[in-house]
Amino acid sequence: MAIQSVQRALNILTLFSKSRLSYKLTEIANALDLRITTVHGIVSTLEQNGFLRKNPRTREYSLGTRLYELGAYFAAELEINKHASDHVQRLARRTHSTARVGIWDNNTVLITLFAFPEGMANTVHNFGPRIVPYCTAMGKAILAFMSEKRLLAYLETEQLVRYTRYTLTDRKAILDDLALTRERGYAVNSSELSLGRAGIAVPIWGAGQVLEGALSIPGKEDKILGKNLSSLVNDLLHTGAEISQSMGYILGGPGDSFQR
Repeated sequence: MAIQSVQRALNILTLFSKSRLSYKLTEIANALDLRITTVHGIVSTLEQNGFLRKNPRTREYSLGTRLYELGAYFAAELEINKHASDHVQRLARRTHSTARVGIWDNNTVLITLFAFPEGMANTVHNFGPRIVPYCTAMGKAILAFMSEKRLLAYLETEQLVRYTRYTLTDRKAILDDLALTRERGYAVNSSELSLGRAGIAVPIWGAGQVLEGALSIPGKEDKILGKNLSSLVNDLLHTGAEISQSMGYILGGPGDSFQR
């Protein structure tokens, strides 16, 4: 049974997103259809404990540093990040591209690790945004290798938005594209989420042939899908195999596509 005050606090925190980073007290109350006095008490408690912070000039609330701290703890303890971190850094350096790791979470892909090539940054970042699965390389790399039951359940419930003229929204077309992904061992996104942006991705496997997540190289379409595509794919497949084996994957299962 949900505790009402806790649920309301969670509802307030989940209002914030990439598209909306701050709210006034009245806006929070209106969004959740709650009395402003009720919201004020919860927001004040969240602010006092570092989960929200208030801009004294605009009187708007945004997410607090305590959430960042907890997110860093989560990312640091995530098993796939522990095994992938060094490999992702080397992949970024070799390919002069950004490299990312993501996991399946609540019908989206959550970026848990990404590294920049030298010249852009020298650090590995441990968490990032959620991305839409059906029209991104990383999402396709996971969808293509999950069980048929889970895949069909996802496609039946997901609202398939057409982000660009290249976005596949027909379920049969998506299934055909995922079948091609399984056949070649890697996924491709070409301007499906954002025009001019592309990506390639491979699944990451763990012990017991469990699908753990995906590894991707995103970037400008001409860089990812141009003359260097074959080299990038080989690097990606090799790195995906290294991470999978580090996580306990044994050759002989669905991840053998990495060896192509």
